[in-house]
Amino acid sequence: IALIPANAAATVYNKTKGEVQVLNINTLGVLQVVSADTGISSLSDLAGHTVLMTGKGTTPEYTFAALLEKAGIADQVTLEFKSEATELAAALVANPHAIAVLPEPYATSVIAKESSLERRIDLSREWKDVMGEDMATGVTVVRTQFAKDHPQAVAEFMEAQAASVSAANSNPDQAAVYVVEAGIIENASIAAHAIPGCNLVCIESPGLQPALSSYLNALFAQNPGSIGGALPADDFYYAK
Repeated sequence: IALIPANAAATVYNKTKGEVQVLNINTLGVLQVVSADTGISSLSDLAGHTVLMTGKGTTPEYTFAALLEKAGIADQVTLEFKSEATELAAALVANPHAIAVLPEPYATSVIAKESSLERRIDLSREWKDVMGEDMATGVTVVRTQFAKDHPQAVAEFMEAQAASVSAANSNPDQAAVYVVEAGIIENASIAAHAIPGCNLVCIESPGLQPALSSYLNALFAQNPGSIGGALPADDFYYAK
C-alpha cells in the first residue's frame, strides 16, 4: 500500500495492466494563488498578468491550464516557471505584487514572512466550482492481488488511515509536532497553520470514482502521457 500522486497511480495502473487499485483519495488540491495584489480575487482577474509557478510539464501546470481554459483566458496569462517552490517564495518576498501559484505548506510559510501577501485564489475551490468535482491530487493505492488475498488487512489499514486523517484535521497543533519530527518542515507553527490548507481527506467509494475520474480526464485532455497514455478502467477503483 502506498500514498502517491493520482496521475502516478494511473500511470502505474497502465504500465502494469491493472495490477494496482486506488483505495481512496487522500489529498485534494493544495495550490493557492498568492499575491499582495488586491485586484486579484478570481481567475478572470489573472488576464494580462504573468503568473509564477513550478511544475512545468507536470500536474500543477496541467491543472492550472485546465482552469484557465475553462475561464476562457488561457491565451491571456503568461506562465513563468521556476524550478522549486522556494524560488517562488523568494520572488514573492522580493516583489509582493508578483503573482504565484504555491502549494501548501509554502503558501503559509511565505505569507508568514511577508504580511502584505495573501491567498487570493484557492484553486481547489475553483476546480470544484468549474469541474463539479473535487480536485483529487493524492491517492492511496494497493496491489490488486494483495487486496484480493488480504481484504481484512486492507480494511484495517483504511480504517486506521481515516482515523489518522481525522486526528490531523481536528488537532493540527498536535499533528504539526509529528510533521516537525518527521523532518517535513522545521516550524511547528507554520505546519499547524498549513494543515487545513493541505486538504487531507479519505474519500472512498462511492465518491472515489466520480472525483478521481474527473481529475484524470482533465489531465488526459492536457497531456495523455501525464496519466500513462490512457484513462483507467473501472477496476482501477477499489470497492469494498
